[in-house]
Parts: sequence; C-alpha cells; structure tokens
Amino acid sequence: MAYILIGILGACIGSFMNVVIYRVPKNLSIITPRSHCPKCHKAIPIYHNVPLLTWLFLRGKSACCKTPISIQYPFVEFMSMALFLLVFAKEGFTWNALIVSMVFALLLALSVMDYYHQVIFDSVSLTTLALSFFVGDFIDSLHAILVLIGSLTLIRFYTSFFFQKETLGEGDIIIAGIMGGVLGIKEALFSLFIAALIALPFSYFTKDKNKRVPFVPFLSISILLVYYFDWAVNWYFKFIHLA
Repeated sequence: MAYILIGILGACIGSFMNVVIYRVPKNLSIITPRSHCPKCHKAIPIYHNVPLLTWLFLRGKSACCKTPISIQYPFVEFMSMALFLLVFAKEGFTWNALIVSMVFALLLALSVMDYYHQVIFDSVSLTTLALSFFVGDFIDSLHAILVLIGSLTLIRFYTSFFFQKETLGEGDIIIAGIMGGVLGIKEALFSLFIAALIALPFSYFTKDKNKRVPFVPFLSISILLVYYFDWAVNWYFKFIHLA
C-alpha cells in the first residue's frame, strides 16, 4: 500500500513537472492560471487531469477540442513515478528519499527542456541545486558541491582560453554541482565520465555537427546509474584501489 501511494505521488509530481516543462521556457507562472488546453485555452477539469490515466482514457486527445496530447505528458509522469519508486525502494521511507526523488524529478524536467530547447533554465537548475544541499549530510553535500562547481569553473576558464570559445556553459557547471550533492566528489567525477561515454556515440552520429547535443539527459542518466548501482561503483573503486 505504501509503495502505491509513493507511485501516485511520483506521478503527480511528474504532472507538475509537465507544467514546469511547458511554462518555464515561455516565462509563464507555474502556479497560475490553472491547467488549460494550449489550443483552445479552455480550463481542464480535475477529472481530466489525472496523471497517466487521463491520457489513456482520452486516447491521447484533449476532451475539449480533440487536439492531440503529446506523448511527453504520460512519459514524464511515468518516469517520475518510476524514479520515486526506485529511490524509496533503495532509501526506505525517509525524508532523504523524498529529497532525492524530487532532485531526480527536476533533473527529468531539465532533461526534457534541454532536449527541446538546448537551454538549461536557471530557475529550475538552481532549485535542483538548492535541494541537493540537503541530500545526506549537509556539510558533506556542501563540500562536494563547492568542489565540483569550483573544478568545472576552472576547467571552463582554461579550456575556453585555449580553444578561444566557450566549452562549458554555466548550466553545465550547476548540473555538476548537483551531481556532487547527490553522489559525492569521487562518484560525481565518475558520473561525468559515464555521461561522456553515453553521449559520445550520439554526438558522433549527429547529422548536423553545428547543432548542440543536449547533454543534461546524459548527465541525468549517469547520476541515476551511479546513485542506484553504488555497490558496483564502490566495487570498481576498490578494484582499481581508489576506495
């Protein structure tokens, strides 16, 4: 029963993340007005705003004007539900599990926005960073966040000077700080390496070489992998004598 409630909470948070994904890039309030159809602007009643189920019952179309509803909406709701269930299964029913789940839900929103807009929106990334301060021990998280942000800032400075162009954005540095807060210093650096490995084939096979490959989705996936399979990461560190 408890996991059912966690799943429902995760899906509801995913529904709110869809609001964030839609409104933040348009510089709209995420609080008001209430949810409405983007086509005819008619307010959506509560019984037509149930995560996952509404999209299925309405067969992917709005009830008011039959405008197709993007698959993004149930996808984000399902992924958020899955993230909440995974984190609570790992952490138990604790406040830390709730904080970590919210961090991953926000990373999911950032990933979708980066995919569509190739932009990391500060209002969302800074909120995620603020939450990551409270993952685990506050002092340890603060230390890891500052080390990661400082390290990436130095890398950005020197690589930009060497290549005469920006090689890292401020948004990427904030995401690195989030990685430090959630994972710790050593694990966050390993996660950056994993993200680069995952992103490499996508970057190589991109048809338009001038188009930026959205990196936040790969960073988010690597954070989740290192977080959830920390036992395998710790074994690897011991194997190479880094533990």
